[in-house]
Amino acid sequence: MKEFVIPTALSGATNMNLATVYLFTHIGPYQNFIIAGNVVFWVVLAAFLYFKLLQALYREPNLFKTYVFSSIPGVTYVVSSIAFLMWYAVFVPLFIPGTLYYLQHREEYANLEAEYYSGQSGVVEGVVHVIHAQDPRGHDQGDIIEVGGITLEINYFSSGFGYHTTISHHGVLTEGTYARIYYSQERLSPDPLNQILRIDVQQQ
Repeated sequence: MKEFVIPTALSGATNMNLATVYLFTHIGPYQNFIIAGNVVFWVVLAAFLYFKLLQALYREPNLFKTYVFSSIPGVTYVVSSIAFLMWYAVFVPLFIPGTLYYLQHREEYANLEAEYYSGQSGVVEGVVHVIHAQDPRGHDQGDIIEVGGITLEINYFSSGFGYHTTISHHGVLTEGTYARIYYSQERLSPDPLNQILRIDVQQQ
């Protein structure tokens, strides 16, 4: 495990009891490779099963009448096939794009990781003031918050490796919350849409 250096940019830090509720490395890119491997496994398995089915149909055209719909193994095969198709329809569209995103932006992830672990990321601490809350349906700017004189934006519909959970989607950066936020300083100016790398909030 890499060693984290506490950023020197944090001034006036308190001894309050803070708990980490978000860290961008916890949902790092490697989970996408694991998920993609899982997808590939099921795709290969399903392709093999359907290939065997086509072989059986070629040899016995009446297979469905004599076997599939008249035996428990046949019915099981049909149900399993439907389950495979449903699995593809739900999970593949969700996870394959995530893996492709990492492959395209792995350098960005590596830079963020280096910035964070070297202690060069920006960090601010204080009470969260919500300037604007994003509409849960989108078509709007993200949550605009101000903490310790720093303005940050959290957009639920943006891509990237940082924090994206807005207030309308049960985000933790709500009005009055005491938080310590680590963010990528490379995105501080002029665009307030920052890459939030870590969030610590005061425990109740």
